[in-house]
Amino acid sequence: MGSCLVVSRHELLEVQKKDIESICKQVSVVPELPNDQNQFKQLIQPYDIIIGTIPLTLQIQVLQSRKTLIVFVMTSLGVASTEDEANKIASQYPFRTVIIPPTKYGEKYRISRYDGLKIIKDIKVIDEWLIQHQT
Repeated sequence: MGSCLVVSRHELLEVQKKDIESICKQVSVVPELPNDQNQFKQLIQPYDIIIGTIPLTLQIQVLQSRKTLIVFVMTSLGVASTEDEANKIASQYPFRTVIIPPTKYGEKYRISRYDGLKIIKDIKVIDEWLIQHQT
């Protein structure tokens, strides 16, 4: 157990809060991590564990900073045109679903199910030349 920084733009589900409390003795929540390298390092420095849905580039920086990285595992249950449809889909998994309403006209409701937490031990990037120009 350690001090945790939780990265989430959305209100956490009760089950997520309980899961986090089971592994963290102190919890702080921020909506996002800064892209600036110095601000990023300064923000995460006091924490042992970083938890959230975090872009891959920032996940790599968390691991490079020797912090424990834990991610929310969310499964998409689909989209719905109306709030009633979204609630019907979400009702299959009470207390574990998130409905994200449309932000623009014409968009749909997105429904996701929270499945738990995974610790990220390592991230490997393997590349190969697609096109290489001679020097």
